[in-house]
Parts: sequence; structure tokens; C-alpha cells
Amino acid sequence: MKYARIFFTLLIIFATLKLAFGIENSRVNNSMNTNEQDILYLQKYKSELKLIQNTQSIDNIQNKDVSIENKDTDISPIEKLYNLRIENGKIKLKQFGYKIFENYKVYNIGSVGDEYILGPNDSIFLYLWGDPIDILKLQGFYSLKIDREGKIYIPHLGVFYVWGLSIKEVKNLLYDEFAKKFKNFKLELSLGKIREFPIYVSGYVNNPGVILVNSTLSIIDALALAGGVSKNGSLREIILTRNNGNEIKIDLYELLIKGKPIKVRLKEGDTIYVNPIGKTSAIYGSVKRPAIYELKDGEDNIKTLIDLAGGFLANIYAYNIKIYRYENNNLKILEGTLDNKEFLNSKLLDGDCIKTEKIPQIVENAVTIEGYIKYPGNYSVETTQTLRDAILKANPYVDTNLYYAEIIRKEEGKPPIYMTFSPQDVIDGKYNLKLKPLDTIRFYKFGDVKSVDFNKFENSIVLKGAIKYPGVYAYKPNMKLSDVFDSKQLLIDTNLYYAEIVRREENNNTYTYKVINFKPQDILNKKKDIKLKPMDIVYFYPDKIYAPIRIGGKIKEAKLIPYYEGIKLLDVLKEVNFNINPKYLKAIITRKIPKKERENILADENIKNIDRLEKYRDENIKDIDRLTKYRDENIKYIDRLEKYRDEDIKDIDRLEKYNDENIKDIDEEFIQQSFQIYLLDLLVKGDEEYMVSL
Repeated sequence: MKYARIFFTLLIIFATLKLAFGIENSRVNNSMNTNEQDILYLQKYKSELKLIQNTQSIDNIQNKDVSIENKDTDISPIEKLYNLRIENGKIKLKQFGYKIFENYKVYNIGSVGDEYILGPNDSIFLYLWGDPIDILKLQGFYSLKIDREGKIYIPHLGVFYVWGLSIKEVKNLLYDEFAKKFKNFKLELSLGKIREFPIYVSGYVNNPGVILVNSTLSIIDALALAGGVSKNGSLREIILTRNNGNEIKIDLYELLIKGKPIKVRLKEGDTIYVNPIGKTSAIYGSVKRPAIYELKDGEDNIKTLIDLAGGFLANIYAYNIKIYRYENNNLKILEGTLDNKEFLNSKLLDGDCIKTEKIPQIVENAVTIEGYIKYPGNYSVETTQTLRDAILKANPYVDTNLYYAEIIRKEEGKPPIYMTFSPQDVIDGKYNLKLKPLDTIRFYKFGDVKSVDFNKFENSIVLKGAIKYPGVYAYKPNMKLSDVFDSKQLLIDTNLYYAEIVRREENNNTYTYKVINFKPQDILNKKKDIKLKPMDIVYFYPDKIYAPIRIGGKIKEAKLIPYYEGIKLLDVLKEVNFNINPKYLKAIITRKIPKKERENILADENIKNIDRLEKYRDENIKDIDRLTKYRDENIKYIDRLEKYRDEDIKDIDRLEKYNDENIKDIDEEFIQQSFQIYLLDLLVKGDEEYMVSL
């Protein structure tokens, strides 16, 4: 019995030692298996780890701007190709869609749902609750991380392999296992930290290579992490290849234009390839989204391009659609209309640029009222039919010029017609005019219009000078000076004894100017009146200011030079430009003098002319003697001088005859006197004798 107890004790010890050795051996084997799996796992991702050793973790970039080296900040070659064909150069077309990658933000906050497939490095949260007696001492919350073998460990329940299962499947699995040992409990499972995995992005992106992503990120996030699609890359031909070889074609236009979500989740082993950009065409003008678009085969007609651009604006001109096309090494232009279905369905070529025209911002049935009035704007010609209607609606200000306004009439295929009218005559019922569509009526503030373009508004007259209301007045048939000049126009210093009307007269398509003198007091006293003509300019002068000096002849432009006391002929000549050398010219001066001084002045002038002739002859003889020395070199000048000498003699004889026989009376008080001066003596020799006062 004693030996039996000893044997039994030894047997128990042996069994215990064996069990312990077996457990240890199992641990070693498990450790070896684990090491082998680790090595295989490391080998599997060895190449990928080398590629991503410098890659940022998503945790470092989530909810932040993606750092994109934008290689397309400048205009791309494709954009240059189109913008060179834009006529005014003000519009700058851009390639559509690529702006999405500028300052793009990646948000790692997406929900994955119960269909998410779990794998190593994922974390899950397990929640338990129920009757404390039934669930014993189980914890209410477990944070479980999936190890590299795809397993999780739950105390009191064991180890479970979850790699490749969805969250829903793992939830059902754990519920069934808990139900075997516990009653009256509830279980919930959610995803904690999401694992990251590498994918490869290649093709026409700015930074191709390996990036780290997780299953919450979209393909656009992945492209943004790769620097975005370059402008020579396609937004419509992006290929996502799964680990099993299946390909998914992605068209970003579905999202960018139609707003359709791209329901593709990234998975381990994915690769993304961006193809080169395909056929492109541009459209601009009266469209909602002018840009350069990429076209797919079968969708490369004009109608599709219009749809991509969002359609037309309301001001589209439907009958002038232009296509600029490169064809046969030349740039050509094609035209069509929107009501032509064949044109809309015609195929576009790579590089085609469509220009759509806008309807001019002109209201076809409107009359435009503008200028110095209370209510300028466009008015319907159906309700604003006459000038009177226009004035009543526009409502002039107190100081609106009621003596002059303009009408510009535009008719299709004809040059504009320019007219003037007096608003006061319209208000008084003396004049009215039926308006037409596109008429423009322009009003002015009194005193603002000092001059007018007679080439356009011929039916105008201008009053200038020393009166209260100078400016432009509308001409009316049979208009007289008294219609625009009365005592209300007088200033304190208005000259009542002298004023002028400068009138343009046409003769055989040439224009000459005629000056008509009058006394303003004769108009005021109704002793005299002058019938005005279109384009007359009436000059009024201040009191005690003489009539201006008029100069014409061999000069580039006739002028009126203001007279002042002490003015000399030389002062006047400085104000003009001669057509030829002035030393070959003579000045004939005509002036008005009282009759009482007639005989004395004529005698004095004749004596002076004779003395001047004798002196001039002596000077010419001296000049000829002097020039004889240089005869060989200056023979032409001597001949010319001799010729002028003979002409001078004739002119003086003619002048003496003129003074004796051809003195004419200007009116009852004055006569006209003329005499001449050679500019050679005045301008070249500078003789003081010829410094004539005017």
C-alpha cells in the first residue's frame, strides 16, 4: 500500500513534467511558426516598404492640405494652343476639371460600414452589456487589434481568426461564441483605427509612385496624394486595377459635370494608372462654362461639347457659330447655326475651338433717352411714340437746355441720321416727331454745349462771345437772328456796335467762309434782322474791343487775329504759317477809315509809296552790284530779284492807280483803303520803316 502511494505520486509527477514539456514544446513550435509567418509577411511587402520608406502616413496628412507640387501653375501647351486663336485676347480658356486638385484636402473621416473587410493592424471595439449575473465578470468594453496573422484574442472566450471577414461577419461570429457560454447579453462591434496599405499611382500624374491610403479614401484622394492629374493627363480614362486583375474605368467628368459619386473603395494591392489626355475641343462666348474639354470617342460632336459647357446663356446668337479648325496644315473657319441638326451632330476634331456670339445689348424696340434729365434709360417705342412723349417721361431739370437737344437715328443698312430740335418748341406744341426703334435722344445742361460737330449735326447754330447764354442752338427753317438774340442775352459790356456771323457756303463741293458784320443794337431795335442758315457761328464782342484782324492768302489756314492797341503787322505774321518762303511775298493791307481823312491819308500814302519805291530801287541796284561778284553761283537769285524789281514797279503803278480810281465806300461813314508791304523788307532786312501799326 505504501509503495502503491509512492508509485502513484511518481506517476503524477511524471505526467506533470510531460505536460509541461509538451506545452513548452508547443510554445516553441508556435513561436517558430509565428517567426516564419513574420518572415513571409515581411518578404511580401519588402519591395513596397522600400518604395514607401519616405512616404507620409495618412495620419500625418489627414484633414490637411495636400502638398502638391503644381507643375501646371503656368498656362499649359494645350491652353496656349487655344488661347492663340481667341480674337480679342481678353478671354483666357483653361482646361476643365484640373482645378479640383489645387489646395485639395484629404479628410480621413469617412465611414466604412459593416461590409468593411478586416485585416492586420485594424482595430475594433467590442461592447457588451446585459444581466450582470448572466455575463459574470465580463468587461463591458474591449479594444481589440488584429495581429499580423489576422487573429484577435478575447478573454474567457479565446482566439478568433478574422482576416478577410467583414465587420458584420465578425459580429455574428462573436455573438454565436458568446451565446454558447452566456445568456441575456447584447453585443455591438465597431471599427476603431483603420489600417493603412500601399497602392501604386502611375501615368500622367505630377508625383507618380507609392502612396499610403486606407479604405475610407476615394480615388480622387489617391490622385491628390500623387500630386494631382497633370494637364497632359486624362480625367476621363483612369484605370483602377485590383489585386485580382480586374480593371475599373473611371471618368471624373461623371463627378465634375453630372455630380455622380464614384462608388469605388480602395483596396490592398490596387494600382491606379492615368492615361494621356485624349481629344480636346474648346468652346467660349455665350456659354455657361467656357473651357477646354476632353472628349470621348462617340461623344465628340458639337452638341456634346455644348452640354459639357452647361448649355448657352440667354443672350446666345443662334445664327453665327464659328469653328476654328486645324486642317491640312492650315487654320480654317467653319460656320453653322443652332437650328441645323446636322451641324450640331457633326464630329469635332482634336483642337477644334468653337466661338459663340452674343446678342448685342441693344433693345430692339426701345427708344434710349440720355443726358441731363431726371429719368434716363430705355423706353418702349410702343408707349413712347413721339418726342413729346419722351420729354414728358424723361422729365427735364430746371436748367436742362430747352433750346438744343439731339436725336441719333439708326436704321438697318444705313448710316446714322443726326438731327437737332428745340425741346421748348416740342413743349409749346410747335414741333413734334414720331420716334422709331433704336432712336437715341440726348439732352444737355444749359451752357454745357459750347460747340458742335457740324459734320454730324448740320441743323445747328452756335452763339459765342460776350452774351449771357452762349452755346449751341437747334436750327429751324426760316430762323432769324432775333429768334436767339434779344435783350435777355445782353451783358453789361456786350458790344452793341459790332458783331459777326461766320457762314460756311458750299460751291461745287468746296467750302468757303463768309463774314457778315452787323450791329447788335439794330437787331434789338428791330431796324434790321438777319436770316440764319445751318452751321452759322455768331460772334459777339465786349464793348470797346475792336473787330478782329482777318488774314488770308498764301498761308496754310485763314485766321482771325484779335486786335489790340499797338499791334503791328509783324505781330500778326508771327501767328500764321506760310505756304512758301515769305521773303517772296508781299502783304496787301486793307482798312476802313473815315471819309474826312480820305484826301490827307491818300496824299501821305502816295508820297510814302513813291519814297519807298525810290529807296527800293536804290537798294535793288546796290543788291545787283553786290551780287554781280557772285554771278556764277547765284545767277538764279539775281534773275529772280530782277524779276521782282520789275513786278514791284508794276505793283506800285497799279497801287497808285487803285488809290486814285478804285476807293469804294463801305457805308455812309467809312471808305476802304489798301496798301502793300514787301515781306522781304520786313522779315529779312528788318527795316523799321516797315514796322506798320495796324
